[in-house]
Amino acid sequence: MTIYDYDSLTGTEFMQGTVCALGKFEGMHLGHRMLVERTVKEAAKRQLGSLVFAINMPGRQVINLMPERARIISELGVEGLVECAFSDDFKAMEAEEFVEKVLIRKLRAKVVVCGTDFCFGSKRRGDVELLKRYSDAFSLIAYEKLKEDGREISSSLIREELLKGAVDEAGKLLGRPYAISGVVREGKKLGRTIGFPTINLIPEKDKLLPGAGVYETLVSLDGRDYRSLTNVGSNPTVSDEGVVTVESHLLRFHEDAYGKPVTVSFLRQLRKEIKFKSLEELKKQIEFDKIELVSRAG
Repeated sequence: MTIYDYDSLTGTEFMQGTVCALGKFEGMHLGHRMLVERTVKEAAKRQLGSLVFAINMPGRQVINLMPERARIISELGVEGLVECAFSDDFKAMEAEEFVEKVLIRKLRAKVVVCGTDFCFGSKRRGDVELLKRYSDAFSLIAYEKLKEDGREISSSLIREELLKGAVDEAGKLLGRPYAISGVVREGKKLGRTIGFPTINLIPEKDKLLPGAGVYETLVSLDGRDYRSLTNVGSNPTVSDEGVVTVESHLLRFHEDAYGKPVTVSFLRQLRKEIKFKSLEELKKQIEFDKIELVSRAG
């Protein structure tokens, strides 16, 4: 898959014509996957290029960092991904200009795929009804939002579930466990003093973290997956710094992992983060957490 920067497009990149999916695609949840899969299918049927036009919103932590999103989109078979920053110029663009300048002239769209709630252009004035007016230039495929347990699947809903610690519910909406990747760093090694050594992950600052608590997780390291307990939070029992960390205790792992890339996949929350009166109380609780984890593994 080729990744393009919107501001660098000249209009000559997609001369064969494209089937183009439009959206923010922040979470790459089940609804987004449906749009992208239809885009790939239509492109193959019509012998056109498959393209995703992704608008990047500024100023907040995201469910998927851009490299994570690109990997998922590429795995779905898309040929091209256009990354578009939501700049002041792009924000001020009139809806008709977006259709004529971006969709028709730059992206060479012959088929546009989007959600029925997709809005674009200055003051979000553009919508699917406006897109329908350009039927002589391209076909339109618009989907209603998917639902899970009666709720519309959206990145906003997934964000809410993650922040309250409901990673299992977020995983259902995403179609995969929520995951954080990074590099193992050297921590304070306090876990070793109570018999539960941990690996400490450095997540990207723009990556959204689940709410503070202890989670059942799978840690991928050196090509293997390890059942694990992961604490997300500030470790109030042993620190008053207020710095949020991601620390995982891996079952059946006794090696040095410093400096290695790691991915933590969140399966469910075991409990909220608690400030214990002593390290001994903390040790006892972690023992209970580990027993529950092992019992679920059978």
